[in-house]
Amino acid sequence: MPVTLTVRNSWSTQQPNATAMVRTAKGFYYREPVSIGLGETTITLNGKIDLPAATPTLMEVSIAGDDTNEIDNVLYGYAVYDRYCAPDSMPRRPVQMRAIMVNAHDNYLLKPKADGSVRYTLDNPAVLYKGDGPASLEVSTNGTTPRDFSLAAWVDWDDNGELIDAERVIVPLVGGNGRSATVTLDPSDATPGTKRMRLMVGKTDELTSACATLTLGDVQDCLIEVKEGSYPGKDDLAITWVKIGYNGQPRSNQEVAITIANLSNSPFTGKVKVKMELDGSPIPCGRSRFCHHAYIALQREPHEHPKRQGRSRYAGQAHRAGYDRGGSRGGERRQQYERGQRLDCDTPQ
Repeated sequence: MPVTLTVRNSWSTQQPNATAMVRTAKGFYYREPVSIGLGETTITLNGKIDLPAATPTLMEVSIAGDDTNEIDNVLYGYAVYDRYCAPDSMPRRPVQMRAIMVNAHDNYLLKPKADGSVRYTLDNPAVLYKGDGPASLEVSTNGTTPRDFSLAAWVDWDDNGELIDAERVIVPLVGGNGRSATVTLDPSDATPGTKRMRLMVGKTDELTSACATLTLGDVQDCLIEVKEGSYPGKDDLAITWVKIGYNGQPRSNQEVAITIANLSNSPFTGKVKVKMELDGSPIPCGRSRFCHHAYIALQREPHEHPKRQGRSRYAGQAHRAGYDRGGSRGGERRQQYERGQRLDCDTPQ
């Protein structure tokens, strides 16, 4: 990539024997003789710098010549090579974006902060399904959010390399520590494939453009992958834990507690029927307490193993069959076991 400098010469004479020097944090160094005229001069150096795509590179540019004050002859900044525009400079931010949660289900961590540049997380696209319609993206933050801040998101739905005003969604971000805000994106009309998304946190009146330079805030670029159809685990449930006493010998009045995982990417709102057998024989409701003491928890919670409060041979079999169905992605989230939500099941067929 070429390097272009603008130099102000406050002397009354030209500087024909000056030297421009470019140095990067990755070890690149280049120097070139330049001639500087009166006033401001814009110079494009003959040498070029190699930059990896979407990887901010810290660089130092300096000018050496007959100068009585060389303090202002050095500038530091980040060089960015990208298809999309990047802000001219980035302030040290009081708040930074930490993660994205899609549909209160799939969590995508964002790259840690690098003061002075836009950040890129392009290796793990957030997946949206056209058949599922509008999707919620909750963006969580670290640090303290000042008042009058908002979260803005741009998605290049038509993949033309531009993030335009019509593609912007903006929502307020409440002031305080560790705040989050949710934007809604609708991929229904988008073509399948990977789309660039830019997230910006900053003063509301400064979030007018995806290329705006913020006085305070944070900028993060990431990817969205649009897929046809619906989420593969939609409306899918799985038994992940069964508790049947402590002694391995269920009694006639034995309580049974089960934990059910919602493997879908949305809350389950239907009805659940539980069929229970003992040694291959069905246990009809009304003749045993088994059905009437099955507990389920379908609320969405992050993956965590249940506390083991004893292991009968029945509980052990349930553990081996389906204890850990969780995961950081793909909808297989462990559901938190919660007593008190009783299931009134029908007689098994």
